[in-house]
Amino acid sequence: MPMAASSSFLTRQHGFVSFNKGTYNAKYKYNYKMPSYGINHHYLKWCEDNIPNGFGWWFKRTQPYITDPHKDDRAFVSFKTKEDHAKFTWYMLKQNES
Repeated sequence: MPMAASSSFLTRQHGFVSFNKGTYNAKYKYNYKMPSYGINHHYLKWCEDNIPNGFGWWFKRTQPYITDPHKDDRAFVSFKTKEDHAKFTWYMLKQNES
């Protein structure tokens, strides 16, 4: 497993100190491509509460940026199992129903 940054630092501002199952910058076999270059904290919190086998999140950067992301930058949520990936995909599809 790759070395990863502490998950607690990245989420402290949201009132959630750390993730026990999730790891920043962890890339597993199954990756969900987010629709933009960021990941909303509540998606990671959902994974913490509903994904039993652990998860990670990481970012594809076209180039380092200081103020604005590049249009092709993308965020990913990564899963160890196909079942967890499917569960998150279903959750994301349900977010657009209203």
